[in-house]
Amino acid sequence: MNQEDEIFQNYIVEMGERLQDLEEGLADLDQAYNPEIINGLFRSVHTIKGGGSFFGLTGIQELSHEFEDLLMQIREGNLKFNKAMVPAFFAACDSLKDMHEAEDYGNGLDISEVCQNLKAHQGLGKAPLDASGQGDNNPEPVQASTSQEIETPDRVEWEEKEQKEPPEPKVEIATPEPTPAPSQNKKPLPSNVVKTAKPEPETQTTAPVQSKKQTVTETIRVNVELLNKLMELTGEIVLGRNQLLRQFADAGDKTTMVAMAHMISDLQQLVLQTRMQPIGNTFTKFNRIVRDLAKKLGKEIRLNIKGEDTELDRSIIESLSDPLTHLIRNCVDHGLEMPNERTATGKDRVGTVWLKARHEGGQVVITVKDDGKGIDPERVKAKAVASQAISQAEADNMSENEAAKLIFHPGLSTAEEVTNLSGRGVGMDVVKSTFEKLGGAIDLESKVNEGTKIIIHLPTTLTIMSSLIVRIAGDRFAVPHSELKEVILVRPEDDLQIERIRGKEVYRLRGSLIPILNLEEITDVQKEQANEDNGQTDIN
Repeated sequence: MNQEDEIFQNYIVEMGERLQDLEEGLADLDQAYNPEIINGLFRSVHTIKGGGSFFGLTGIQELSHEFEDLLMQIREGNLKFNKAMVPAFFAACDSLKDMHEAEDYGNGLDISEVCQNLKAHQGLGKAPLDASGQGDNNPEPVQASTSQEIETPDRVEWEEKEQKEPPEPKVEIATPEPTPAPSQNKKPLPSNVVKTAKPEPETQTTAPVQSKKQTVTETIRVNVELLNKLMELTGEIVLGRNQLLRQFADAGDKTTMVAMAHMISDLQQLVLQTRMQPIGNTFTKFNRIVRDLAKKLGKEIRLNIKGEDTELDRSIIESLSDPLTHLIRNCVDHGLEMPNERTATGKDRVGTVWLKARHEGGQVVITVKDDGKGIDPERVKAKAVASQAISQAEADNMSENEAAKLIFHPGLSTAEEVTNLSGRGVGMDVVKSTFEKLGGAIDLESKVNEGTKIIIHLPTTLTIMSSLIVRIAGDRFAVPHSELKEVILVRPEDDLQIERIRGKEVYRLRGSLIPILNLEEITDVQKEQANEDNGQTDIN
């Protein structure tokens, strides 16, 4: 096996995509059973197994074979789906991901325990699929799949032939029931199709497959490095456009120039979209994290996710997983109470965590919220004073919300004991710095016995940043739009709105006093230098 071979590298990329599909499908399966979910899981595992076998990746081949065998029995109706199978499915998915990321691609990884767990579940629910065998865990799988077809390698060929002429093969009935015979007007099924219950129109199962094929044919893989170079060139074109617009600002007819500027703007937006990815791929894994933590802590927790289609630059999405995981764990461990504590205070015994993403003002806003006990401000202030993070006088003058934000201070934790989940005071300061490095900001709101809400503002991309250009003494300074809240034009006749309090200038805006900072002090540009620039007026 040549790991540098292009075909092998394509398989590794595709395996990563199938693992992503597998994880998303398992998250859906954990919520509710659906035969289509099982079909999707089977296709993903089958693809992984085929490539592993071809390239001699024995570990991947062995595990995916056991996984595929279990899924096949569920698809064929020989085995009833049981909720107890889900943890084994997740464990198999994790092992496949570990092998995918390992240097030897899992050939040295011990997967015997995972394989044994999958084999053990093949003995669950092996009863015939009749009324007497539906008292187990989830009786809906068999009834919901009233016309479940079993795909074989020649399934695609048969679907194409069916468009031309209806086949006339025999029909194999798995478990006939004492029900009236089906109508003779129904289309006969091919020999490779097993009918598990009362037949339904075939379009219900074939339509999703066809639409998915069309989506796949419209997708191609492009090297990320090529996209990065395209982005850099687009940035240079945008800068050149801006320079031309300034250079010919006084030109008479600027129709062509304006049309070119609009086309370049459209090009810039299209190139930006090539790097955009939906944030839902990152959000999906939190279903399992919350489920595992809830089971470990003995809590009942519901995770609500919204805004999965919100798109961000891939470089930002890659950096979101760890800080968001820490925030979700904090909600589950610190925020939400035990079920008996919640019912004692009149709350639903099932705690809720919300994870939302949306576009707002040219940025992406991510909200993590829980309906737990909130952050006790007095307790946080006491911890901060004890660790000498603040003085007692500062603590006495703090509001509840300001006190809650002290958790972003390094080394500060409100956990009563150190566990493997939390309590060491390491994390929230790192979360804050991570978002700030991405050009974003984080804010926090908390109310005792009501919950905590964390708001994260992030730019949609780091490659191109819209800015306000400020000129001082001939030098130009760029202020990112993400840092601007409002731009106000101060005219000479507005001098009455500029006041001086205790030797400092302030601007009165809609009844509020805003301090005025002198850009000379911020940029180290001396007033004499500014005045020498052709009578340039000082900018404050």
